[in-house]
Amino acid sequence: MLRKLKIAPLRQWLATRLLHRRLVRQGRRLIYVTTADHAYTILSLLPDLRGHGVAAEIWSYERVFARRKLPRATYVLTDFDRLSVAELKAAGAIAAHLRAAGLTVLNDPATFLHRDRFLRRLKQEGINTFTCWRPSEGEEPDRFPVFLRGIYGHSGPLTDLLPDLATARAELARLVGKGHPVSDLLFIEFAAETLPGSDLYLKLASFRVGDMVIMGNAVGDRDWNNKYGILTPFDDEHYRQEREEFDRWQHEALARRVFDLSGITFGRIDFGMYRGRPEIFEVNSNPSIKFKYHHPSAHRIALMRRIQDCITAKLAELTPVQPDRPIVMKDVFRASEVLPKRPRR
Repeated sequence: MLRKLKIAPLRQWLATRLLHRRLVRQGRRLIYVTTADHAYTILSLLPDLRGHGVAAEIWSYERVFARRKLPRATYVLTDFDRLSVAELKAAGAIAAHLRAAGLTVLNDPATFLHRDRFLRRLKQEGINTFTCWRPSEGEEPDRFPVFLRGIYGHSGPLTDLLPDLATARAELARLVGKGHPVSDLLFIEFAAETLPGSDLYLKLASFRVGDMVIMGNAVGDRDWNNKYGILTPFDDEHYRQEREEFDRWQHEALARRVFDLSGITFGRIDFGMYRGRPEIFEVNSNPSIKFKYHHPSAHRIALMRRIQDCITAKLAELTPVQPDRPIVMKDVFRASEVLPKRPRR
């Protein structure tokens, strides 16, 4: 019995590898580029993409930067807020070079806005009512409550809600004293509220793949941060209404506008309703697409399955057959700026 348990996964792995190689030879290839530590986000999509006849692979930026030639494929570039300036510049040059060769490249590093610029642009455009302040430039909040978080990455708030300027200054000093770079800190005005008659915060979402913008699955939590949500904050009637809303979603035009402003053609935006209007919290070019299909509500499971099916079907549509002629990457960017230096001997 133990031997059978060991052999079965091996056979499955070999079958998957053989299928992948066959799909590569057929020329429908999708390469998802991300930072090495965050390559887990779309693992759940790989079997579905193989089912659509697409050989999907996850590559690190280090691997892409080191290649002198890149295969012809559809590319999805992600994780821009985790790249250095030099890496972001190199990624932008690669995207432009691949597009010039006639390939589909989702997401544009050259137009990406980091969190501080993104939130300020949304306020400037009248999309959001709340704003943010950069302590690195001597800015202090004049509207409260606020919280501190990093500009880069998606680690969430670094403080609780701060009710006044004295508390905000003290928390800033505490974080800087612990070694957190002030250039990565941002005061963000709090703009969220619980659902009427409830103690639950509801965070909404939207996914984009190419020209497709769809409703994402919402999460609820009693914590104002509401990063992951809790498993069953709502009753089955709520999930039934949520499932029905998918086909008549009212926020598509707004979500599309926000994606366009941020240069994102693959990713997710998170937002919430505050005082009767949507407020955009963030955009994520490398969203974790790992739906919980053990949810107790059949309506929620059906909705998550539909969202995942829409994402994979659109990615497959954007992945045509390509000839087996690699793209030469010579002199596209300065490799010395993004690759480790060789030790001198």
